[in-house]
Amino acid sequence: MKRVLSLAAALPAVLVAPTLVSASAPTVPSAGSVFAAKLDQLPASFLANDSVMLTYVDMSLAWERLGVGTDPAERLDALGRTGDIETFTQPGEMFGAWAAQVDDARAEVGFSMFEIDREAALVAPPYRVIVADTTVPATAIADAVTTDPLWSADLNAVESETGPYWTWGDDPMAQDISRRSPMRQLGQGGALAVVGDAPATAVRTLTAEDAEATIRAIGGTDPSVADEGPFAPVVEVVGDADVVQALGSTAMATYMPPLSGDADDVAEAVESATRFLPYASSTVVETLVDGEYHTSIVVVHFDAASATANADIAATWLAEGTDAMTQRPIADVFPDATITTDGTVLVVELGSATPYAHAVRMLTAGALFPV
Repeated sequence: MKRVLSLAAALPAVLVAPTLVSASAPTVPSAGSVFAAKLDQLPASFLANDSVMLTYVDMSLAWERLGVGTDPAERLDALGRTGDIETFTQPGEMFGAWAAQVDDARAEVGFSMFEIDREAALVAPPYRVIVADTTVPATAIADAVTTDPLWSADLNAVESETGPYWTWGDDPMAQDISRRSPMRQLGQGGALAVVGDAPATAVRTLTAEDAEATIRAIGGTDPSVADEGPFAPVVEVVGDADVVQALGSTAMATYMPPLSGDADDVAEAVESATRFLPYASSTVVETLVDGEYHTSIVVVHFDAASATANADIAATWLAEGTDAMTQRPIADVFPDATITTDGTVLVVELGSATPYAHAVRMLTAGALFPV
């Protein structure tokens, strides 16, 4: 799935000419899905970390669902509706809880959440890799990072064999709480590279090693998350469909016993609970097909036998199980679910009536497919 892209990180203006990038990097592939293209930019090497979370959001589709155009003022007014159940849109990782601080973000890095079309990320605290397709040119990012009043004094221009990028300070992961900002919510300098121009794609990591690994994945010299690992089959399941958002994890949910009731009731619940065989990853995906939104859960297994066994367990869980967080019957939460398997992959289609938010809440709470 490799596409060799021209990559150039913007360097401080005193060191380079104003033209920072010699060629544009495509943000929409000529074949396959945009989702596949973004996962193809995330380094498979990052999956060596424990409990990796994959996030993806296409903000252009999210704004479209909200009936909002490109006007930042309109987007700011509609931001609160991204938390509604029916129009739920998970926040991006680039700015996180600071996403509404648009002026500060633009001053810091040249764009805000309102200038991000789509974003894919891998998160394994304290590490992360974020690749965001922006609507701004590379020069806007360069101008911001070289004049940012909080961090520009610590800017380092790194010219590695892999490619150029920036870091800040002697230890990019060191925390300085007094300099927290939209891109640095824990006050960490981190690293940043820029792919293409007009518009530019921003690559944000906390370590130089992850920055270089991402550059190699983008350039095609190292495998990507779309090429191998526990999330690669999700790309095949999605196919050419438009993906609005996705959230996946390599951590298996662990069954949680009831928090109330006497000892006998708890013991009976533990004994009778539906539990799944171990699996490699679970991913909740929302797609847009012919004007309708659909939510699917893709569970990737270590072998086909486990996928087949878990399909039978899933049928029981969907019919008789209970959501550990809300105590609602799973049959009420996902009333129209259907199950299919293909090799090591189990797919639960939740239909168009089930909001993505319910499945994501269960995934993040450890209540989805408990082992």
